[in-house]
Order: sequence, then C-alpha cells, then structure tokens
Amino acid sequence: MIPKLATVACLFVLVVTSTGLTSCNKSFKGTFTTSTSSSRMDSTVNGRRTITKKVNDLTRKLETTTDVIMGKGKITSFPKAALVKLDESGSATPRVAELRENGGNLELWVSENGTFRRGAVEEDAWAAEFLMDVIGD
Repeated sequence: MIPKLATVACLFVLVVTSTGLTSCNKSFKGTFTTSTSSSRMDSTVNGRRTITKKVNDLTRKLETTTDVIMGKGKITSFPKAALVKLDESGSATPRVAELRENGGNLELWVSENGTFRRGAVEEDAWAAEFLMDVIGD
C-alpha cells in the first residue's frame, strides 16, 4: 500500500512541477508548450478579393481582383495588368509588396522608403512562402 501511495505522490509532484504551478523549482528543464492563435478570413467585395491570415503576432494580407485565380499555394491564372498586393506585419522584417503582371509573368516589387523596387531573389522566396501560407490548399 505504501509503495502505491509513494508513486502517486511522486506523480503528483511531477505534474505540479511540469505545469509550472510551483515556483520553488527554478532549475526545472521540462518541456513547455506554447499556444498558437490562428485565424483566416477570405472575403470578396465588389470584385476585390482579400485574404487575411493571422498566426500569433504575424499577419499576412493578400488583396487582388477576382479574375486572379489561386490554388495550391500559387497564383495559377491572371489577366493582363494583374496586380496582387501582399502585406506582412508582425514579423522581424515587415514587408509591403506587389506582384505585377509584365509580359505574361508576375514580377515581385517591394516597397522601400515609400517607393517600389524590383524584388531580390531572397524576396522572391519570401513571396512564394507568403502565397503558400495564405492561399494554402
């Protein structure tokens, strides 16, 4: 009977310690979990589509017209003169950018100091990740 009681007592101490309910064990190096708050909103008003995805402090927003077709994390079809606005806030490097149609391709333009410049290779990778995250499946 005493060994079972001792086992239960040890488990109780372990649970209380690992959940952070005690402050006397400053050297505990257990695993802690963090909660993630996530939401996605997709709306269309007057032919303009807006998709906003929030995960904790990171917010990504995509705005374009409804004739820009998206799927599987990519833009699959777009008309001549298409414009897709990308806005990221809450990250280490917040960005405002646009994907602009030029000669049948979409080119990345990044806002810097109030003007737009052509995106660099690493920014193209960021835009691809942005689209995969916001458009997803």
